Amino acid sequence: MGNIEKDNKVKLMIGSLVAKPNNTKLDSEILCVLVESKHKQKVYVELLVVDLLNKILAYNDRKELGFESILENQKKSDNLYVRAELYKLKQQGLVEFKYYKNNRYTIKATDKGMNYFITLRYREMIDDGFYKNSITHGVDENGEMWFQGEMYG
Repeated sequence: MGNIEKDNKVKLMIGSLVAKPNNTKLDSEILCVLVESKHKQKVYVELLVVDLLNKILAYNDRKELGFESILENQKKSDNLYVRAELYKLKQQGLVEFKYYKNNRYTIKATDKGMNYFITLRYREMIDDGFYKNSITHGVDENGEMWFQGEMYG
């Protein structure tokens, strides 16, 4: 298969993934990494896609994130899923792409992305059995975000 055919195949796959609804589990993990060093001054982490992917996979199982082998190489498939989700988040104004040369860029969360992340975490905690009205969050003296709440029974 020639390079043009491979490029078209990958573009079609990205297009089909971007057309699907957001993967909220993956969204939550992406934003969790990008806001991990959030301080009261709203300073967010900027990462390359490959570094973001490595951090996400260090703590999550591919199957839990909804990753399937859609290419011959698992790493390339994972990269495709994350890039497609990042394009959706960018279209929604939840992350920014910071271009620094040609097609190279870093990813950075926005304030809107931070609010979406908080909403996703609340939703996850409610799904895990926490009382909706007991959940709170804040930022400690080290700038790390925390969440707490009271569980059912």
